[in-house]
Amino acid sequence: MASNSTKSFLADAGYGEQELDANSALMELDKGLRSGKLGEQCEAVVRFPRLFQKYPFPILINSAFLKLADVFRVGNNFLRLCVLKVTQQSEKHLEKILNVDEFVKRIFSVIHSNDPVARAITLRMLGSLASIIPERKNAHHSIRQSLDSHDNVEVEAAVFAAANFSAQSKDFAVGICNKISEMIQGLATPVDLKLKLIPILQHMHHDAILASSARQLLQQLVTAYPSTKMVIVSLHTFTLLAASSLVDTPKQIQLLLQYLKNDPRKAVKRLAIQDLKLLANKTPHTWSKDNIQIALNCMVKLAKGRPHLSQSVVETLLTQLHSAQDAARILMCHCLAAIAMQLPVLGDGMLGDLMELYKVIGRSATDKQQELLVSLATVIFVASQKALSAEVKAIIKQQLESVSNGWTVYRIARQASRMGNHDMARELYQSLLTQVASEHFYFWLNSLKEFSHAEQCLTGLQEENYSSALSCIAESLKFYHKGIASLTMKQSMEEFRSLASRYGDLYQASFDADSATLRNVELYFFQKLQSTSIKLALSPSPRNPAEPIAVQNNQQLALKVEGVVQHGSKPGLFRKIQSVCLNVSSTLQSKSGQDYKIPIDNMTNEMEQRVEPHNDYFSTQFLLNFAILGTHNITVESSVKDANGIVWKTGPRTTIFVKSLEDPYSQQIRLQQQQAQQPLQQQQQRNAYTRF
Repeated sequence: MASNSTKSFLADAGYGEQELDANSALMELDKGLRSGKLGEQCEAVVRFPRLFQKYPFPILINSAFLKLADVFRVGNNFLRLCVLKVTQQSEKHLEKILNVDEFVKRIFSVIHSNDPVARAITLRMLGSLASIIPERKNAHHSIRQSLDSHDNVEVEAAVFAAANFSAQSKDFAVGICNKISEMIQGLATPVDLKLKLIPILQHMHHDAILASSARQLLQQLVTAYPSTKMVIVSLHTFTLLAASSLVDTPKQIQLLLQYLKNDPRKAVKRLAIQDLKLLANKTPHTWSKDNIQIALNCMVKLAKGRPHLSQSVVETLLTQLHSAQDAARILMCHCLAAIAMQLPVLGDGMLGDLMELYKVIGRSATDKQQELLVSLATVIFVASQKALSAEVKAIIKQQLESVSNGWTVYRIARQASRMGNHDMARELYQSLLTQVASEHFYFWLNSLKEFSHAEQCLTGLQEENYSSALSCIAESLKFYHKGIASLTMKQSMEEFRSLASRYGDLYQASFDADSATLRNVELYFFQKLQSTSIKLALSPSPRNPAEPIAVQNNQQLALKVEGVVQHGSKPGLFRKIQSVCLNVSSTLQSKSGQDYKIPIDNMTNEMEQRVEPHNDYFSTQFLLNFAILGTHNITVESSVKDANGIVWKTGPRTTIFVKSLEDPYSQQIRLQQQQAQQPLQQQQQRNAYTRF
């Protein structure tokens, strides 16, 4: 019964492929797990993260992890390693496991194995589960015991688990701190193991006493072990501990500045700069005036030593562009474009090298080559400062003709429009008009071409040439004069009022837009920088969306709403979701039966709840009344609220139908009343006939 409910519940939610619902996918993977062939078992295990991504709901994730725990318990070490990797990849779904005790019990049984590799994998598995079992004493004891093992693999696994549990559990951190200190200070402990034990101290931030003892130990290590690796690891752990505990942060800043000034090793200086940047971002208020002065003095010395640093960076990148791989070339082009936008004076110097490189790339049709063409063209557009010469245009068009990839040409044309090279964009849009297969795309590209032409006409105007400007304006006004003259003032007011309302709706619906886009809406439609969407699943939900759900009029319907927040490549770039607002309303579509006197409170359903998503998942329930017999339309609409308290109408909007039926007891009483009234009505009719 549970499997059937899972099937209907998740299949209607709209996740994954239409022909494969959650239940059948889980059964297919379970079939692979029970196979006698090791290859099929491993293939089934590694496919579980994709299943979790398609159907991220607790009931399925719980069943799947229990099956993986069985495989971990009875399988060999390679299968256990596969289960470990799946668990680490699905870390955000661990909190959705319902039977945590049973799941951990099956995993923990392997810790008593005689095989040290099996114990090591189990320790890493427990460490990966530290977020859901932070206070399991048996796990704490096993980790502490394994730190004394004579097997290096088991000891390294215990170090990994100790680091994860120290970050989650205060009790474990307090209990293991002395053990870690003894091992680090012990002469019998190898240096490589000490380097792995030291980062555990960054998690000793649960209270001030624990953080102070860890800081004293790190101070001793920096002094006693002056080797480069030991200093780098100790200093970085030092910084992370100070940033987390906020204890002695000014002392840590002073220590890093001291190493930056006095230590001659470049690796140590590089680490000091990185850690200073970390502390500056996290705790800028702890920087004293003297600390800031020291940092500024370092910047002055750097500027004096490298007066042409920006030019050197550009020349180095241009040199590396000729020999680097395509993936690295793309990133270098992004860097060059950013430098040219900040310092336009450097653009002319790099244009020649860019054109030489542009002539020799793009010979193959690989995705990286196409991406490199777009990135390099973008740098050329920025460096040319909106004034492409005829020679540059000819080289770009000649190279694009040999590419024969319309999508690449369109992307380059779009970049030309963004960078102000509208003449080049118009020519590229024109070349694409004959390569599209539908009228929709044809008119879309034609409109972009006309927009680019119009922009080019405006950019070519000069302040002294007023006659040309007036002729262009008059030509534009000619197209609008007839329509504007035919409108009445009242209609104009109504349309402007409607336009203002629609702009307000657009503003509230543009959750993924940055601040500049809200002022310049066209950027939002030109290229999104943030993408956020919400998927809703309602329970109960009919197998056929057109079929209504039956419910008696004297009962309440418990409607469960679950949802998943899906992000693009840069989640929370401009604003983050604080809570999700769910609005449930119902309307009567068709009435059946007789009219009864129903209290007003029972006639309508209009509810709203706000829930905070956890790991991009949220759920809540509503109790709905359907006292009036007939078919009701239930609408569930979602919106989001950001950290500033602003509500954004992002959708989606989901609708189901409910049919309210008369309960049997009321129906029986009504029939009895009708039967009792029939003899009385017949007697009244006879009396009326006898009078005549």
